[in-house]
Amino acid sequence: MAIKFVAFDLDGTVFTHVGRTKVSERVQRALAAAHDAGAQVLCASGRPWMMLGKDLLNAPWLDWRVGLNGSDITNGRQRARDPAPARQGRGPGGHRHHPPSRC
Repeated sequence: MAIKFVAFDLDGTVFTHVGRTKVSERVQRALAAAHDAGAQVLCASGRPWMMLGKDLLNAPWLDWRVGLNGSDITNGRQRARDPAPARQGRGPGGHRHHPPSRC
């Protein structure tokens, strides 16, 4: 069975260092191979897109982007945008996000 969809987070996954906005050549080759084999490639981030760097945003293998904690979904043109979750600390679906409590 062929892989149809590849989704990945950026911070702590593809971007291994704080503030980094470059995807390694090895990871780019893997994602390009998945795309070339017919899979849809999606990246997800809580960041606004302008903070991700042009290399990633212009990657020919990137089909979908989910940003701003799920409030912005795009596949070359904007598919959904809900500024309330980002503005009000709410996640997708309008549910209030509660950070983990500290003991």
